[in-house]
Amino acid sequence: MAEPTNEERAAHAEAALELYCRITGDSEDDTMLVDLLTDLRHWAARNGHNFDDANFISEIHFNNEHTPQKTEKEAGAKGG
Repeated sequence: MAEPTNEERAAHAEAALELYCRITGDSEDDTMLVDLLTDLRHWAARNGHNFDDANFISEIHFNNEHTPQKTEKEAGAKGG
């Protein structure tokens, strides 16, 4: 399986947020992310996971992934 692009990763997150909003009825852009993160903290605590550790590791992953990615068109133009 190919590594997803950052655009695909963002689209996955958007799909998760949209589903969360349908389930909760939340539609406020300013609060939906905070509400989802808060509920994930509750889930982690209930299921024996350390949310802060997961959040720290996710930040490392984000920083490693958040580099400008070339589009296929750009890569093709430079590669020949």
